[in-house]
Amino acid sequence: MTCTWQYSASKEGDTRLCSKEGHPFCAEHQFIAEVLEETETVTREMYEQRETALTAWQAQLLRLRLLLAQADEHTPAALLKRVHELLPGLHQAGMAAVIYTYISSAPKED
Repeated sequence: MTCTWQYSASKEGDTRLCSKEGHPFCAEHQFIAEVLEETETVTREMYEQRETALTAWQAQLLRLRLLLAQADEHTPAALLKRVHELLPGLHQAGMAAVIYTYISSAPKED
């Protein structure tokens, strides 16, 4: 079965027409269209997770900054205790941000 490809100026506007009447996609092109749609969905979800991770990391950094800004109001032992309480959350949020940033900026395979 022969198919023709019509590209428009926009990425979303290309049309794949197959010679079989009433069927805009042949089986091969339908498979490609489904894979591309799934890839776009996964990529969109990955970027959303990255944004969520970066927001969580920024929130943890803000908590640490606020605590350090109020350092004079705490005894050294109390300040140290509160910093140690913040560190696991800061570490976890930071690692999530790094991982999602790495994944989302990985070179694309051809």
